[in-house]
Amino acid sequence: MKADIAGPAWSVMDACPAPLIATDLEGRIVEANPAFLALTGTPREKLAGTEFAAHFVDTEAARASYREVLSRGSVEEYPLSVRDPSGTIRSLLCSAAHFRNQQGQIAGVILIAQDVTERRQREEELARLHGDLLAQMEDLKQRESEIRRINGLYEILQTCNAPREAYPVIAAAAAQLFPEAGGGLASSISRLHQMETVSEWGIEPRLSANFNLDDCWALRLGHPHEVDAGGLRGCRHFQTPLPSASYICVPLIVGGELQGLLHLHGAPAGRIGSQQRQLLITLGEVVKLSLSGLKLREALRSQAIRDPLTGLFNRNYLDETLRRELSRSARRGAPLCVAMLDIDGFKSFNDTYSHYAGDILLKALGDFFLKNLRGSDIACRYGGDEFVLVLPDTDLNQVGERLDRLRSQVKQLACEYEGRTLPAASISIGVSQYAAQSPGHGSSAEELLKAADEALYAAKHQGKDQLAISREPAH
Repeated sequence: MKADIAGPAWSVMDACPAPLIATDLEGRIVEANPAFLALTGTPREKLAGTEFAAHFVDTEAARASYREVLSRGSVEEYPLSVRDPSGTIRSLLCSAAHFRNQQGQIAGVILIAQDVTERRQREEELARLHGDLLAQMEDLKQRESEIRRINGLYEILQTCNAPREAYPVIAAAAAQLFPEAGGGLASSISRLHQMETVSEWGIEPRLSANFNLDDCWALRLGHPHEVDAGGLRGCRHFQTPLPSASYICVPLIVGGELQGLLHLHGAPAGRIGSQQRQLLITLGEVVKLSLSGLKLREALRSQAIRDPLTGLFNRNYLDETLRRELSRSARRGAPLCVAMLDIDGFKSFNDTYSHYAGDILLKALGDFFLKNLRGSDIACRYGGDEFVLVLPDTDLNQVGERLDRLRSQVKQLACEYEGRTLPAASISIGVSQYAAQSPGHGSSAEELLKAADEALYAAKHQGKDQLAISREPAH
């Protein structure tokens, strides 16, 4: 099998270390050197007369290269591949050109191949490593962005004044951290052993507005609990049946005290990845510490301004608030009334039924004021069995009817102590007024309180269970 080739003898071409073949003008192999025979594992006698393209993995690409050679005269570094005797695909860069016979006529094509399998593998490995590096860089950027968001959330939460102010901030941050998921935050109502859903974000399903601690496996177990879509041990704190996606619940516990629950669920038929899981736990650490601090501050603030027995504001809060309300009334030219009241015969009541019974009566009276006064009214325990009511935007024409109705309703309060109903109590009330357009009974907190106290004394003197209005204008 020798081609009619002018030029170097085939013996020289046989010695070429690179795979080489020669074809006729129809693309049939007329010669192949030992390197090509070794590359394909095909005996020389089986190559002669066969279509050269059939020995390459992509026959159409081989035929296209052959047509290009015939059209242009040559091609350089055309990528093709063959399968070696072991079945491994070898990558080649092929160059081809016309060859002429001894009469100078184009007789066929000579193709020489360079085995670049190892180089291509190295390039692919470098490309893979480069891709991995880019992915890692993107992942690092994502983690950095998440850390910045969580740090920003922590800073904002430190400026919140109460948990209720923090809840929507937490939901907004969670929506940014988990844009393709949904979730919610529930707060612990410890005295009721219940949870209250305080904020939600993202896709459904929604958490129940209220649910019991036993409705959540994470709260039962005391650690994060994850459930695959349709998995066992699903929680019962959803408004609808179990979600069709995986979800995870993270209890928020600080110092053994439950602060709340953080919940995250994926898209339908989706799963929560390890990175999302870790991010949720990290978010939970920030949220639980912030909520614990806010609840502590709120409790301390409440203790500083509220009477622990009745739940009403205390005398310190009254001193500050009455001055502020007087200043506001002066700016608006609006009236304001101050009522001072106490329980008739309270010392005798305590002596007869005990101080514990007296405390029950005081607490009932505090609850009564909280339920029956306007949202703008301020009720304070002044000391012992004395109370002070600050009534903004109220003049003497309005106050008499309002307070007399309260006085009558107080006598209907029913208090229980040691299995028996305590006798009804009555109150006496003294009232003073600040009026921007007239002298009134005083222009300062001290003057108004003194005038209301004198009116209360007058109500007692008139027979108790009375309402008296100060008659002396401020001097």
